[in-house]
Amino acid sequence: MIEPLPTIAGGQVKVPTDPGLGNSLDPDAVERYRVSDDYRVQTPRHRLTFHTGTAGNRTYGNMLKIREDYRRNRNTPVQPNVLSDDGTAEFDDVWMRAWKTRI
Repeated sequence: MIEPLPTIAGGQVKVPTDPGLGNSLDPDAVERYRVSDDYRVQTPRHRLTFHTGTAGNRTYGNMLKIREDYRRNRNTPVQPNVLSDDGTAEFDDVWMRAWKTRI
């Protein structure tokens, strides 16, 4: 994607003395690898259910919600159960709700 390729010697790249990095983008390569502005990487979906002792079971759709819950309530989840997306409507329904807030 850049021209010319930097020369690497002894695990180091020589820093140019002129302004910039001394390379330019290959516009054909940029166009070839361009993605749409609304492109999102598809990652596997998992439902994360934890037994929290006295608080019972809690189901989350993402790790951020677990962190928020722990910081707010000081509940440390234990005994994780991770359920991968099986393509069912039931999984989709629970995952969508758990993504927004713990259930």
